[in-house]
Amino acid sequence: MTRLPELDALRGLAVLLMVIYHAAFVLQFFYGWQIAVFAGGWWLLARTAAILFLLIASICFTISWERTPPQLRWEKIAKRFAVLASAAALVSIGTWLIAPQDFVKFGILHFFALSTLLLPLFSTLKHWNGLLGALVFYIPTILTIPTIPTLPTLLAIPLGFPPLNFSSLDYFPIIPWFGIILLGTALAHVLNLQSHPFPIHLPSPRILQWAGRHSLVLYLLHLPLILAILKMLHT
Repeated sequence: MTRLPELDALRGLAVLLMVIYHAAFVLQFFYGWQIAVFAGGWWLLARTAAILFLLIASICFTISWERTPPQLRWEKIAKRFAVLASAAALVSIGTWLIAPQDFVKFGILHFFALSTLLLPLFSTLKHWNGLLGALVFYIPTILTIPTIPTLPTLLAIPLGFPPLNFSSLDYFPIIPWFGIILLGTALAHVLNLQSHPFPIHLPSPRILQWAGRHSLVLYLLHLPLILAILKMLHT
């Protein structure tokens, strides 16, 4: 599809924010630096990066889905799922090697892979996905773990109701995060981005566009690079 430079730049910005946050996280988790990565400005930075990733991913998915001939859509979905699922498996294996108790069991790439299969089921709702997305995102405020029937772990973790002893370096369950995905696809339809340019002119530095176009590779490489650089600096 014809790429929108503004979307690439926004995704590149999310990559930059993610790298900054994960560098701080590694310093806190592995080197004992007193950085409150789960509170205050650091928490806000992490959530901003995540929400940007989810919104841009769902907007781009919707544009691609609408522009692709119907007979080719599920072939593209299958290829995208295979790439994301493979990348998610690499993340799980890699984090198990460095932190076996806290390895990533259902992180953002696992979430993206499953969302790739789920989102087409909601494609006909178009802008009404905004209402549904808000509801999905709101669910955790009206349901608590004690109100949820016992679910098999393999189902409970992806849904967002993990066991009490659950621990993971990265965790993006369907509830509430699929709500952001649905909001993104609704936004794409409201702005009619599948046939119109981005409605607001945003600064789109080429370096951010490049990062946005290669976000998956950068996601897979950035943490090993951070770990290697910090290890060299601390020897």
